[in-house]
Amino acid sequence: MSTANFETTNQLVETTNLSRFTEIFHLCFGYRVDEKYFTWKYLENPAGNLIAFETVNNENGEVGAFYGIIPEEYVINGEKKTIYQSMDTMTHPNYRNRGLFIKLANLTYDHAFKEFGSLKLIGIPGSNSYHGFVNKLHWKNPHNFSYIFQHSLLIKALGLFTKYSVELEQIGLFDEETDVFFASKKYYKSAYKVFNKEVLNWKISKHPFHKFISYKVKKGNAIIGLVILQKEDNNNLKIVYADFLDNEHRSYLKETIKAIASKISFKYIYTWEPTDDVLLQQYKKSMFLKNPYKRGIFSYKVPLILLTRDGDTEFWENPDNLELQPIIQD
Repeated sequence: MSTANFETTNQLVETTNLSRFTEIFHLCFGYRVDEKYFTWKYLENPAGNLIAFETVNNENGEVGAFYGIIPEEYVINGEKKTIYQSMDTMTHPNYRNRGLFIKLANLTYDHAFKEFGSLKLIGIPGSNSYHGFVNKLHWKNPHNFSYIFQHSLLIKALGLFTKYSVELEQIGLFDEETDVFFASKKYYKSAYKVFNKEVLNWKISKHPFHKFISYKVKKGNAIIGLVILQKEDNNNLKIVYADFLDNEHRSYLKETIKAIASKISFKYIYTWEPTDDVLLQQYKKSMFLKNPYKRGIFSYKVPLILLTRDGDTEFWENPDNLELQPIIQD
């Protein structure tokens, strides 16, 4: 049905009736979620609730478009700060070509900046929204993450005669030991996302539909690392987070990968190519490869986009300052 002659209103999203977004989500992304998904994503986030604007049809109340950002805690140059991650960008097919995405995004950023006095944003856009972010909203795209991967058969062959010196302890709910790990962990970048048991239980353990397998990496009785894996329907295994207490303990990554392969059946295991040189070298020692071509398996590059409205452009829009892993994705 055409909406060309209908008037619409752009307004701040009220979170009392999130079920009204289920239909536009299905039309935009091709699969259905229920209200519980939006409640989890937008209202149960330990860092706070979303800021979002929507376009509403004045005649029938239909949602024509939606754009929102959610808060996340980062440590930036030693100080804990709230930044925002760009989230669902949705425009109903009947309301496209009206510039609604750009209007709603600017309303959202203006509202957040007015309320908090500063604004740093991070995003992993889809192919449909990338052009709008970069060319019309002036986000920077300073880095694209390549995938690195390895086949399970090679990992098992390499570990055939290995006696592991690390143990993997599966996690149901993240606990106080998780907090001890992150409090003890050494960081090598100036800006990084804050993780603790509360954040990980929300994002990982209580995710409405993604299937995660999480392990504490232990040597003796001490936790030296943490690994979070996403089991995909195609039987691939995505490393959404893997890190250790410090560079010295990162040398246990190879053993950890082999131990994972002894516990979980999968075809390929993969992750983003780390921007941290030491962690990257450990993946290379584990025989992880990168597809150098523009087609074929794991050839897609994941765009990182960044924006700031508080004058700290040079620092925030430089990916070399950021410690990032796929866990930042939705």
